[in-house]
Formats: sequence, C-alpha cells, structure tokens
Amino acid sequence: WEKKLGDQKVHIEGFGIYRTFVSRLNAGSAAATALGVTADNYTNTSTDGGGGGSISIYDVIPKHLDLQASVFTGNGIGRYGSAGLPDVTARPDGTLVGIPETMWLAGGTYHVNKDWDFYAFAGSEDERPKTYALTTTTLGGYGAGVTSIGANAGCAVEGGTCSPLTKTIDQYTGGFWWKFYQGSYGRAQVGVQYSYTERKAFPGTDGVAPKATENMLFTSFRFYPF
Repeated sequence: WEKKLGDQKVHIEGFGIYRTFVSRLNAGSAAATALGVTADNYTNTSTDGGGGGSISIYDVIPKHLDLQASVFTGNGIGRYGSAGLPDVTARPDGTLVGIPETMWLAGGTYHVNKDWDFYAFAGSEDERPKTYALTTTTLGGYGAGVTSIGANAGCAVEGGTCSPLTKTIDQYTGGFWWKFYQGSYGRAQVGVQYSYTERKAFPGTDGVAPKATENMLFTSFRFYPF
C-alpha cells in the first residue's frame, strides 16, 4: 500500500510465510523405550511459519529525512534473517519444530543536499528457547537453548573451550555517501560506514551467557553510468 499523505509518501508492506519440515527418525531399542514407541523408522512432518510488515515514510522533513522500520516474527524463520540463525530444533520423538524468533530493523536517511546523505540503522534477530526434557537422563535434554550443552565459563578464558548456542545478534550502523560527481556521464560516489555487532548466547549449565562484539569500518566507491 502506498499513498501520499500531505508532504509525506507512505509505503506499507505486509508479508507471511508458511513452512513444512520433514524429519526421519531411526528409533533403536534404547531410544524407543525412552520414548514409549516401537523400535522402527519414522517419518515426521510438521508445519510452522510467521509474518510481519514494514513501513517507509519519505520526506518526513520534506526533501531531507526518510524513515523506515520493519518487523518479522514467528517460528522457523531463522534463515530469512541476515544472521541466518537456526530454523528448527527437535522434539524427543524426532519431530522438527520451529524455533521462536523476532527480527526488527529501524533507521533513517538524512539528505543534507544533492551531494551528501547520512544514515543510521539498528536491528536485532532474537531467538527464544524451545526445550524439551526427558524422564530418563541417558538421552539428556532436547531443543534450542537447552543448558545441558555444558558450562560456558571457558568462553571468558583465552584459549578456553565452550559450546555456546547463539541467542541474539544485534547491530548498530551509521555512515554517509558523498556524490562527488553527477553529470552527463552518470554519477560517482564514495561512502564510509561504521558497524557495531554484538552476539549473545544462551546461558550454559553454569548460568554464564557469553557475549562477543565486533567493530567494523567499511569504505565503498560506486559509479552509475548515464
């Protein structure tokens, strides 16, 4: 849906996704006993999905400021985010189930004049636990965010070992474009962008939830002919 409201042009989109997951389970005698099923091979099918929307408002300040925001939430949607987080986990019976996740992005671009643009954006992709416990301890726990993977204290020690499961990826970024040539041969521009990214993990059995950060600086040159 797109319409001009006063001096502002508003663009709104809505979207949804429906997914099917298929798994093949080989239940040996020990697993079959724990699950209460006959030892055999099983094919399991499950469905999940999600939905969201986005909005862009152009000329919030006429000829200068554009704003935009989007959100996407549901189960089993991880691969559709920039971070590519896991889509599914497994129930004790081998059936795949979507991991709950919410993604969002918001920011804006300020057009100083025809030569200079400045922008800033923030976004996050966040998964929530989807865990299952068994009455027997021989098979442990199942799911995304399960703490039975062990302790995470080793993540805080250089050269240490740990196996954290990613929970959240956050990013904040800003930069500018300088269109230093706009003429009969096209347009040439250079840009600089700074980005701060943070990765957070689910806590381990010791309650430690590791976090890693990264600072990045990018430069770019583009030429658009004619």
